[in-house]
Amino acid sequence: MAPDRPRRRGRDRAGVWSPPSLRCDVLKGLDPLLRPLRQYPLPGWAWAASLALLLGEGHGLCPDLHDALRPDGGGRNPFPWALIRWKWGGLRFEYPRHLRFRCLRCALCCRDTEVRERRILLLEMEARRISEATSMEVEEFAERIEGSEPFLYRMRKREGRCLFLRGNFCSIYEIRPIICRFYPFQLENLGGDRYRFSYTEECPGIGEGPELGREFFEELFEEFLKVMATI
Repeated sequence: MAPDRPRRRGRDRAGVWSPPSLRCDVLKGLDPLLRPLRQYPLPGWAWAASLALLLGEGHGLCPDLHDALRPDGGGRNPFPWALIRWKWGGLRFEYPRHLRFRCLRCALCCRDTEVRERRILLLEMEARRISEATSMEVEEFAERIEGSEPFLYRMRKREGRCLFLRGNFCSIYEIRPIICRFYPFQLENLGGDRYRFSYTEECPGIGEGPELGREFFEELFEEFLKVMATI
């Protein structure tokens, strides 16, 4: 009997998103992590489910996954469909409806303001990537912090501005941290597998530009998943 596969979901209802079959390009760059799973009989869409398994414990494959994938009597490795459904099919997020936003390239998110001190936090792998790209030691552009896990570093500033800000342009834009990629949005865990996108109205780009739909927040959420899979 064929394994019971998760139902596909993804309709835009009341600003709530639950994952359909994700595209394989979502997993770009994660191939080394997923390569061990290729020996198992997976359908095409299951690369996304595999990513969810990697996300399950935040540090790679779940401890019980290898036991669940032991070869059966026929030498095959049956994949734990129920585990996929729990780890991936249950992930969902809420997002603001009828919101307009366009980045004005004002660099407000890269510097302190009169009412807010900017804290640009970095994951360890983000700090390492920036170090490799700029040939700078991590300590030259970031300081170690505690109590903000999984973020381990805070970007240093010069006169209240990010060290990598050149005029109003980011000199490390292509490898900027996930916090910078998300601004002016934040992703809050509501408990379990539920998340909610919120935003700050300090950003002058809020209310400008096109209305944001499900696809915009889906891409942000995919960005979050890709980053979390590397922690």
